[in-house]
Amino acid sequence: MILHGEGSAQLRRRRRGQDRRIRAGNIIVFKNGLGRNYSTADEFAPPVDTGGNYALTAGEAYGPSDFTWTYKDNPPSALYAEAILSAQRLPNGNTLICDGTHGTFLEVTSDGETVWKYVSPVVKTGPLAQSAAIPEDPAREGEYMNGVFRVRRYPADYAGLAGRDLTPQGTKDSSLLFPAWSRIASSGAEVPRNSSTSGGAVGV
Repeated sequence: MILHGEGSAQLRRRRRGQDRRIRAGNIIVFKNGLGRNYSTADEFAPPVDTGGNYALTAGEAYGPSDFTWTYKDNPPSALYAEAILSAQRLPNGNTLICDGTHGTFLEVTSDGETVWKYVSPVVKTGPLAQSAAIPEDPAREGEYMNGVFRVRRYPADYAGLAGRDLTPQGTKDSSLLFPAWSRIASSGAEVPRNSSTSGGAVGV
């Protein structure tokens, strides 16, 4: 098993009632892919002994030899975040990915299907107009000014949201934001961005 500039490692713990596709004890990482020019989200099961301790045999490489799950875009070069990134396994078994250098968030299923996608409209000067192109970062080739360090999804019952009004406030003026929140159905249709959702994703 080879890692290429890995980051945003997350140890998985399955809680009561969560999807059994969440493999407790596994680790999920986002690999930048430096040197191969494409990024992936990868999950692996580190070897442990009967006491639950990480097992390392003297003189041997630490396992495992392969990943238990990988998300790779098609073509692979369509997802390449060589600097800032994140990957989070969600309670429903899907994975939330942040392509940070392009300000793009993806939610993908265990089969690799994209079911939600969002592109941040915010740059240094504020939100972009609907028709505006996202400017490239003049200091970093291949990166854009709407870059996002990482994204995390918080459920509606998250303690930090206690006492806050989470009622949807309607649709934003389409002339001010680019692009809209979108949820991608298997048919390819988009659900309006003011649709009711449980919790939300926050980029930082």
